[in-house]
Amino acid sequence: MVDKSDNPPAWARRAVQAAPDLLVYRFVGPTLPPWIRSSQGDWNSMREAKVPHPGRWVGATEAIARESLLVARRLMVETISVHVKKHQLGSRWEASQAELDAARLPLPEAPAHHRFTLQAGVDEAALKVNACEPFSHVSGTLLLEEWKAGDPVEVEPALVCPDLSYWVAQVQTSVGLRLMVLVTDQALEIRLASPGPVTVWAHGQEQTLVLPVAPARLDPGDARLGYVIAYCRHHGLILPAFRPPESRWLRGDAD
Repeated sequence: MVDKSDNPPAWARRAVQAAPDLLVYRFVGPTLPPWIRSSQGDWNSMREAKVPHPGRWVGATEAIARESLLVARRLMVETISVHVKKHQLGSRWEASQAELDAARLPLPEAPAHHRFTLQAGVDEAALKVNACEPFSHVSGTLLLEEWKAGDPVEVEPALVCPDLSYWVAQVQTSVGLRLMVLVTDQALEIRLASPGPVTVWAHGQEQTLVLPVAPARLDPGDARLGYVIAYCRHHGLILPAFRPPESRWLRGDAD
């Protein structure tokens, strides 16, 4: 199959005028054109737009970490006793969460990737997993929590700028082909739909990338485009791109 690019060789110019445009001139949605199809799996991941959850605090489950609760509880009993004698001498301290927070009771040091929290009241459900210790005389609970990365979550979609064109491209890198999104300014009439070198702006300087096959322009009306952009930003897979247009109009900073 003959690939009709933006800059066909002289021998092909008249011939391609008689042939219909290939997918390189059509907006690309869920399915990549045949010449990029080897990266369809990566494209599906971009459109799915799932990134690792930044993490959350959950109940501790490691037995070694939970052993620290016994030591921490002894420290907290002493700390609370001092607080009760200092602020409410001769009376029973009914600790609300606001009172606990206002008291600024220092919590003991937790194991790596864990933390202790002091909670008013006794959580029966928490007691069942043995990841907390109650303070019955103040109706409080010392909880041990562990920092865990959550399941992948969908990114928030990025804004799709109507003045820009977005292209999906296979880029030759030192470790092999990599699927990326290249962004061009529509006002510059840049055409990326042909293989070869392309200039990108990365790490504060212009760099040259080699495109082994023609990039394809992404459909600006695709409901998933904003998610693709956000996903590529997260993974560093989106770059501004430039290629001298086939016209007498030249880039202002080319000199």
